[in-house]
Amino acid sequence: MASAKVTSMRPNALRTVLNRVSGLISSGGQKKRITAADVEEMVELVCAHSAISETAEGGSWETSLDETQDAAELIAAVAKRLGEAWCNDECDFSNVTIAMTRLQTALHRLLRNRTKVTPLQTDAYSVLLTLPPGEQHTLGLAITQHAFSASGWATELLHPRSLDSIIQYMDEQLIGETRFDLICVSWSNGDLRDRFVHMVETIRGHFGDSCPVIIAGGHSADVNAPLLASLGVRNASDHGHSAVTLAGVMLKSAQAGVSGAMRKLAG
Repeated sequence: MASAKVTSMRPNALRTVLNRVSGLISSGGQKKRITAADVEEMVELVCAHSAISETAEGGSWETSLDETQDAAELIAAVAKRLGEAWCNDECDFSNVTIAMTRLQTALHRLLRNRTKVTPLQTDAYSVLLTLPPGEQHTLGLAITQHAFSASGWATELLHPRSLDSIIQYMDEQLIGETRFDLICVSWSNGDLRDRFVHMVETIRGHFGDSCPVIIAGGHSADVNAPLLASLGVRNASDHGHSAVTLAGVMLKSAQAGVSGAMRKLAG
């Protein structure tokens, strides 16, 4: 069986596709409604230019780590723009749902068939990626998990049925001597504001001073920066590598603070 021909999508090609997607969303600088045909073209553009097209012989895919990162970033960017269009009432919910489903399917197949796997570092940070109970938008979380994994982090993905299930899962991991350094929450549905707040407050209350660092991304996290700040949660902004970068900075800062406190106690 012949393997898929892979052409890595470097920055110029990425910009070309994103510019074309922008053209489907707006015309002459003015926002426009996105039709089912526009959505179809967007998805086809992603598949054609992100090295995730199937072979005619049965769909054998083969991608390198760099190509996977390029494709994941493109999927994330297109999904974000579609989400923004829906929030601004520029696209029908059904069209966005169809597009998100196809993009998520493409992402899962892409990650499952990656030819290069980043080895887990012996001193790797550990991150729990999760959602407020009831959150249905999971594409961003999958992209973020890939970004952490590609950077050498140990990752666990949890789709909680309830807030209690998050606490129970983390307690079970502690019994197994697994402690998460970071919790990354993907929050997109604005109707889940109270659940998101309750989730953060409950986790903090349960674990106290040993609570992992918490960051959040997704559309609702982006537009609720003051709320996040009041909860002591940093906004990861775009899903993916920005979350990894922010997490690294915060954990190093936290470790430096602990080291400084230990030196003062020793002195």
